[in-house]
Amino acid sequence: MIVQPFNFTARLKQISVGFEFVPFVDFSLILVFFALLGSPYVVAPGLTVNLPAMQAPSADAVPTSRVLTVGEVEGRELIIFDNRVQSLETLAKTFADHPAAAPGEVLLLRLQRDVSVQLLVQINELAARAGFAAVQIAAEPEQAATPAFR
Repeated sequence: MIVQPFNFTARLKQISVGFEFVPFVDFSLILVFFALLGSPYVVAPGLTVNLPAMQAPSADAVPTSRVLTVGEVEGRELIIFDNRVQSLETLAKTFADHPAAAPGEVLLLRLQRDVSVQLLVQINELAARAGFAAVQIAAEPEQAATPAFR
């Protein structure tokens, strides 16, 4: 060869054939950023209501036609009735404008676990004034082992 007389082969760097770790980490980080920043952040609208647990399925379940959902969001009570978010004052007005349709109508309450007893009593008083025969509180069957994550 032509390079033999000048001994250029001794001055050439040897190419490493081994595995380089740094480009692999760079490529992995780029993939993670694309996955995180490219994924749609979908927040499901609505309110998650954690119902209180009961020991056994209730035998005294009654059919209900109207549902009232009560929860707490950021320390404030959230009342949903007739597909509208209401306060206690507007709920009293709604009950006054639309009383119980039937004389024996039962109001179903879906309460979050951390709702105060005072709020429950106030809702019961409003329901009684509106002509509801009873208030049924929704509950979920108690599970033997509660999962660590929710």
